[in-house]
Amino acid sequence: MAQENPLGRWDLRFEDDRQRVIVEGTVRLTAYKGDGCMSGDWRKVEVEWSRRPNAGSFPIDEPLTWRLDQGQLIIGRNGVCDGYLHLVGPWKNGEPMAGDYISLGMGGATTLGRFTLKHAAPITRSQRGIARSAAPPDTLGSTVVLALFGALSLGFISHGVVAIRRRSVDISRNSPTPILRSGRDAVRIGILFILMGIVCLLFLGYMLWTMAPN
Repeated sequence: MAQENPLGRWDLRFEDDRQRVIVEGTVRLTAYKGDGCMSGDWRKVEVEWSRRPNAGSFPIDEPLTWRLDQGQLIIGRNGVCDGYLHLVGPWKNGEPMAGDYISLGMGGATTLGRFTLKHAAPITRSQRGIARSAAPPDTLGSTVVLALFGALSLGFISHGVVAIRRRSVDISRNSPTPILRSGRDAVRIGILFILMGIVCLLFLGYMLWTMAPN
């Protein structure tokens, strides 16, 4: 059986020696060359998101790298010489894994806690944060809403342009008696219509952006 490549997205959870959750989040093991004091084929780790339920020493906000070494997956900080902080555990060919969080320095190795690593759920849509698996959108309903906002935006903008060009606008709507505005009032109303159309276009663009596949 070929060994699976560890590249990709992983959910990380780290607990200290008192079993308090210090860090949890999602990281991406990349193929980009990483820098550090320790020799070896180190690659960069990108942190997609993280949180700290409790205070602790794991350097999730610092540059991290990873490598495979004799069946061990190592993730950690290598930029501080003789102050290495590593997550070390047996690589199980893509299966969820667990291991130790250790500090390496001139005085040797010290175990500071435990960690777990498992495959992260696939991203299903582009959002500002992490977008996890979700039910597929209502395609018909979404299409109707998009068409409605598209028509509204075009209607507002066209009415605004006409009002400004003619310097006259009828705001009576369903009233049997016309209510006309002309001159500067018509220009102001036309500008308002155009702004309302732009707002509809912005909302339409936002909806298209959130619905787009990653």
